[in-house]
Amino acid sequence: MLGVPQPSPWDLNFRILGIPVRITPWFWIISAALGWGDGDYQRVFIWIGCVLVSIIVHEMGHAMTNRVFGRYPAILLHGMGGLCLSEGPPVSRWKRILVIFNGPLAGLILYGIVLLVIRSTQVEDPYLREALSQLAFINLVWSILNLIPIWPLDGGQIAGVVLQGIAKRRGQELTHGLSLVLSALLAFWLYRQNGSLYNILLLSMFAMNNFQMLQVLHHRQWQDADESEVWWRK
Repeated sequence: MLGVPQPSPWDLNFRILGIPVRITPWFWIISAALGWGDGDYQRVFIWIGCVLVSIIVHEMGHAMTNRVFGRYPAILLHGMGGLCLSEGPPVSRWKRILVIFNGPLAGLILYGIVLLVIRSTQVEDPYLREALSQLAFINLVWSILNLIPIWPLDGGQIAGVVLQGIAKRRGQELTHGLSLVLSALLAFWLYRQNGSLYNILLLSMFAMNNFQMLQVLHHRQWQDADESEVWWRK
């Protein structure tokens, strides 16, 4: 199951608007691998910079909304992307949905700003054009894909909040069941379309994680059933 990487001496730590940010070494390694392409080092560094900015903007969307609702957020960037952790008073279902949705929304706002710059100015420098193009692509495509209802993507988390509000105890099971089916189908479709190996592996990992979560939930149900059957022995 997905977890939070433990801190290490090689992590980069800083703050943005008072919000702690931690970046693990795997973030840099995976980002570089995804942007390697033809091996042009300058383009690789541009890609890494664009990924860094885009994920931080996305997570700041979550973090700032958490702060508005009185919680204390922190941002983590790791090999599989970004994560916004928070502590503090619990929030209502609709506030939770707003916290989750504002991550992709922040990315879409950044996409709009970058698109406006591209269309309103003549950028001569090829590397600056490359950076703007990559920023536009990342923040449009990744923001939309993040809204697919597959846990732990933002869309999957929103689906989880909604389904748990409707189906109560079975909401988690429905969330992970839906996520398992969708991630498996998308991974198979990408495989048939000769899609990105990284995306296929990522979706396969999502499918496995959701399968594991279903197993955990079923195990808890069996434990609860066993305990209810032997109540008279207590």
